[in-house]
Amino acid sequence: MKVVCYCRLSKDDNKSRYSSINAQMELAKEYADSQGWNISKYYIDDNVSGYISNDERPEFSKMLQDIDDGKVDIILAKDLSRIGRKGSRTLTFIDELKEKNVNLILTKDTFGEFNLLEGDDDLLGLSTWFNERYVKEVSKKVKIGMHKQLEKGILLQGTKFGYLKTAKKGELIVDESVRETITTIFDLYEQGLGMRKICHKLNFEYDFLTPSQVIERNLKEKGKSYKKPVKKLWDIYMVKRILKDEIYIGTLITHKTERKDIHKQGKKVKRENQYIFENHHEAIISKEQFERVQEMMKKRVKNSSIYTKKKRDYIFGGFLRCGECKR
Repeated sequence: MKVVCYCRLSKDDNKSRYSSINAQMELAKEYADSQGWNISKYYIDDNVSGYISNDERPEFSKMLQDIDDGKVDIILAKDLSRIGRKGSRTLTFIDELKEKNVNLILTKDTFGEFNLLEGDDDLLGLSTWFNERYVKEVSKKVKIGMHKQLEKGILLQGTKFGYLKTAKKGELIVDESVRETITTIFDLYEQGLGMRKICHKLNFEYDFLTPSQVIERNLKEKGKSYKKPVKKLWDIYMVKRILKDEIYIGTLITHKTERKDIHKQGKKVKRENQYIFENHHEAIISKEQFERVQEMMKKRVKNSSIYTKKKRDYIFGGFLRCGECKR
């Protein structure tokens, strides 16, 4: 008898309601001992949502492979929500277990102990509905809470390049180590330099850190590490994003994107539905200069549109890098 245990815990869960990983393992062991079984393997997905697809959960994927390889006869879990919170996906998984004659035993499910191969599936649909409804309600409450903060002009996700958050909620102050970087980019563009030439100057004539280098530096000062890739060279996207961002004239805009469903990618929100706060914080660039730069950008796009219609295939695209600008 090949008995395994699956445990999962995520940020979606109310920790006072759902057992920790250790508690889930202990429950499984107690049940196995009462049946005279030995648990041969524990699959543990810690801090992993039960709403995402099965193949996105590392340990769950390993368990699926072991099931296909005939290495599993019985799966022990605390409750059905540990297996998954997406109703249709969970029911499909259970049907697959039946076809492969693999038993699933839930020791502390919402509607009582569950044994798949003994026909305890009368309330299965209700249980999966309850689990999916729970995570959607949590998501809804979080979304409402976030909207209330966005409506008050509070920046929720990280910081903006050029600014730092203070202890006072929603307050932004200028990062003086970056102020010159911002003003230089705007000045160079207004002087007539294109974004590519600005990148070249930033990379080889100025000693300015890129946005990701600044984030990495600030986190290190707090004793933390930056886990994302750090770009050491400026590129056109970085420069363009700075030139178009109203944050530098003291305007904070929140609710730029919105997600309609859990774990779905956010979609852009129309400007009239965004939350716009003028004079929210100290400006780095004057409104007059910002507007001049926006007009220059529009004219350049209009003047170059005749070329954008032409499609060219560059045979060395993606293979060669410029020795000077590194593009």
